[in-house]
Amino acid sequence: MSRIFEMRAAWRGSLCLFAASCLLATSTAIAQAQPALKDVEAGMKRATQFMVDKVAYRGGYLWNYLPDMSRRWGEMEARETMIWLQPPGTSSMGHVFLDAYHATGDEYYYRAAEQVGSALIWGQHPSGGWNYVVDFAGDRSLRDWYATVGKNAWRLRNSSITTAMPRSMIRSPPTPPPSCCGCTWRSWTRATRRRSIAPSSSCSTANIRSVRGHSAFR
Repeated sequence: MSRIFEMRAAWRGSLCLFAASCLLATSTAIAQAQPALKDVEAGMKRATQFMVDKVAYRGGYLWNYLPDMSRRWGEMEARETMIWLQPPGTSSMGHVFLDAYHATGDEYYYRAAEQVGSALIWGQHPSGGWNYVVDFAGDRSLRDWYATVGKNAWRLRNSSITTAMPRSMIRSPPTPPPSCCGCTWRSWTRATRRRSIAPSSSCSTANIRSVRGHSAFR
């Protein structure tokens, strides 16, 4: 009986040694597979140099490019002089460069982010906001793009909406409610949904019920 216990103890000891050796081998392999910090930083620098020198246009970026840079896209196909502000375009690239600067302290990434900032400043409206697309070729070029390429944007929007929505939910927009003694449709919308606007004293009860019962407010 004691012999059996000795065999079991020896078996358990061998099993523990085998498991420990497997864990040690795995951790060593993982440590060897991880690149050195200098290799990571060198890869970051090469990628950033490519984006800044080959891809960017005056500090701005689009979403997708062909490998030979012959065609490029934002939300739609864009021209060489255009940049997109929506993610993952110009603004997102600026954040990436700043993250790289904070991680490495390398001023090169900060200068890359400054170029992005210059592009955003150039495209800012006098009112303080931005369009989703900026064309460095000027307003005439942008108007021409809207008249040729951009005019098809409604098809993309309608297609994405209808394909994601059950057919039973797709319906035509409601017709405006009937006028009521000169009350505007907007006024009645606020009056009906917020109950904050009292109807005119000349409005009849029948007209009030007619407007509030209209399909636009259901």
